[in-house]
Amino acid sequence: MNNHKRDDSVLNRLTTFLNNNADLSIQSIKLIKPPIYLVTNHLNQQFILKGYKKLETIDKQWQLFDRVDQDFIIRFCPFPNKKRYLKWGGYYWTLQKYYPARKLDYHKKKDRKRAWRVMKQFHHATTGLTIPNESCSTAFVPKCKSRLNKWQQSKEIMDHLGYQKLYQEIELQLIESIEWFVSTNNPAIEDSRYFQANWIHGDVASHNFLSDNKDNIYLIDFDLLSPSPSIYDEIQLGQRFLPYIEHDFDQLNSYIEPVTYQAYQLFFIALTIPTDFVREWWYYISKSTAIADISSYLIDFQLSWEERRQFVETVKRELNR
Repeated sequence: MNNHKRDDSVLNRLTTFLNNNADLSIQSIKLIKPPIYLVTNHLNQQFILKGYKKLETIDKQWQLFDRVDQDFIIRFCPFPNKKRYLKWGGYYWTLQKYYPARKLDYHKKKDRKRAWRVMKQFHHATTGLTIPNESCSTAFVPKCKSRLNKWQQSKEIMDHLGYQKLYQEIELQLIESIEWFVSTNNPAIEDSRYFQANWIHGDVASHNFLSDNKDNIYLIDFDLLSPSPSIYDEIQLGQRFLPYIEHDFDQLNSYIEPVTYQAYQLFFIALTIPTDFVREWWYYISKSTAIADISSYLIDFQLSWEERRQFVETVKRELNR
């Protein structure tokens, strides 16, 4: 059976299941990416149907939606039979209204400002939220160390392609900046009274901020919701902004409003840890094995790294004044 026939078979069985078990009369169903579908019902209403492997991921989001009522938060909706999720095909399925909107573009200053504003609105709206069985799960440093490990796994191919110096520079920067962050995060910001009641979204990529034709901004996809200091969302968003603001320290500084000097330091120190470089590198080599392609990719990669190195030096100067 070819892939097209296999996909049609899955869609047909999923459609039948939803008709029989969710009272959802489907006019059309379109795969966005596994396991996410765009569904149109008999009333021409559109929904996003999404499958999850873990029920806990759905439960915590429903608890968020039950406790926080904000127009900018795109929430799940029950199936027509009032069920909050359904189990089929190895997944737990949820339903969410489809919003015809565009994702934000971090190339645009206006969109960067709006993303930052909505992120902070989310932090404000969720401060003090209590969800049973959800404990503080900050994993920033372990994630950084995991990226360091992945980079070290790349040593052989980097050496083979003649990029020993680039490899060494990024490895050293990862090690030094992780140590810098750990030593500065003492006492731990997680124990600070300013951050103990915080929650983070966990994935502030541009595609999780939507803008409709009235310029309303919405936040979607709360899979990585966790009780953690809000600074960890800010770090991630700052990291995503850097390539679009030419690694400008002052521009980045204009977004943040740190409640403590330690938070200010940790924000910028975290941005000297080049985990985003490792993420992009690992993603590229996982889908491309042609040496010529990888070698070509590394030319631009090295140029981007030179920009980041200059930013790192600026951060060091500013924080050591």
